[in-house]
Amino acid sequence: MANAGINTTTGTIYQAADATTLATNYAAIVNTIIDCELTLDGTIEVAQASLGTVKTNGTTLTSSTDWTAVDAHTIKLVGQACTNYNKATTLPEITATFTCGSSH
Repeated sequence: MANAGINTTTGTIYQAADATTLATNYAAIVNTIIDCELTLDGTIEVAQASLGTVKTNGTTLTSSTDWTAVDAHTIKLVGQACTNYNKATTLPEITATFTCGSSH
């Protein structure tokens, strides 16, 4: 049994009854600590980053809902986009394109 939380009243208790459950629960714990931060090849203006386009496997993600700019060199997948990234059986193709004014 593992408690993935600060104390036993707020954390999630993960039971390891069998190998399958252990593997599933281990993946759930690891996925909560993977931060989904991606380093960019280039520099962006954080305040204008929402003008850019981020795609995963060709699907356009929505700024703020699916991704955010962390700093001039980093974006972070959030929400379902981060969950999908973490659960992908093969590494997804992530592309990010930023317009003039959103990059420098």
